[in-house]
Amino acid sequence: MAAGLFGEPALACNPESLTFLHHSVHGSDGVAPNGSAWLTPVTRRLLLEILQHDGFATLEALIAAIPVHPRPLSAVVALIDEGLASFVSGQDFSPDAHVVLRSFEP
Repeated sequence: MAAGLFGEPALACNPESLTFLHHSVHGSDGVAPNGSAWLTPVTRRLLLEILQHDGFATLEALIAAIPVHPRPLSAVVALIDEGLASFVSGQDFSPDAHVVLRSFEP
């Protein structure tokens, strides 16, 4: 299995998580399942900084690659765990977002 960011194994991604992340990036409805928007510009910028270290120029590039090459997304979960939301206009991530993103964990 390929190593990802910080050397951890690349994580397999389940379809529900991919759909959630894809919708969040591409703006299917632009909101989490409970109606609470979570991918703000600040969040997007911070996620991009992480993903660029793993060779992706954009979140869209990550989405395009996931079905073929499972990617390490533990860094995204780690950011949420460390309270990234507190830096995003005082808006917390929805409980649904936490649950869906948790499914990326090994």
